[in-house]
Amino acid sequence: MKNPFGRDPVLTLNVIAALIYGAGLLFSLSTEVQGWLNAIAVLVLNLIAAGFVRAEEWVPIFTGLFKALIALVIALGLNLSPETQAAVMFLVTAILAFVARSQVVAPVDVNGRPVPRGTPALAA
Repeated sequence: MKNPFGRDPVLTLNVIAALIYGAGLLFSLSTEVQGWLNAIAVLVLNLIAAGFVRAEEWVPIFTGLFKALIALVIALGLNLSPETQAAVMFLVTAILAFVARSQVVAPVDVNGRPVPRGTPALAA
């Protein structure tokens, strides 16, 4: 599968998730709908990211599940406004995207050559 995200699929896909959180605000969604939108966006995009990294695929999966859980808790449990939800999710996504990015192996090396699956982080 061709990688449209270069060396940073985790970071790129999390930026797309953040844009979706913000886009949801343009449509005056209810608190629950905004929460579900945030949860689904972050989960799906992190699962896609897991398919592109070459080692430690569990990191984007785990962070995606964690962010989806946070999105649902703040929307359904804490009943925060869509604006507050988006702000919290922007912050959580920014922090966890950089944490995940440092733990996974990019699909291509610095010279643009594909990295084999399972390559340890120090070898890449």
